[in-house]
Amino acid sequence: MQKYSKLFSFFMFSLFLIAGLSAQAQTKTHFRVLENGVEVQNTVCHTAITELNLDLYRYTDVRRQIAIDGTAYVIELYSGQELWNTYQKQISPNNRPMAQDAHPHLQVVLSGNRLKIQTQ
Repeated sequence: MQKYSKLFSFFMFSLFLIAGLSAQAQTKTHFRVLENGVEVQNTVCHTAITELNLDLYRYTDVRRQIAIDGTAYVIELYSGQELWNTYQKQISPNNRPMAQDAHPHLQVVLSGNRLKIQTQ
């Protein structure tokens, strides 16, 4: 019986340790996807966005919204300053203030499960 008691104690300790570490893990969010103005999760856009370097299009001081042509989806990029304040993520040298945007007119198209960005 003593053997089972120690095994149970070890099991419970391990369970609490894993739960504590999981609670500390933080999912870092750098964008959100909106559909008709409401945030949505787990869309094909979420997977496609992870393949892109969106820092090229992110503003330093305000969020940027980029519509996806032919859909009701909008990608909202958090500002570089928000990423710094939340995660102490270094602001990318690619981030620009809105006034100095090198790509003011973006066209984003969803093709299958990939996003294609065209600048004008």
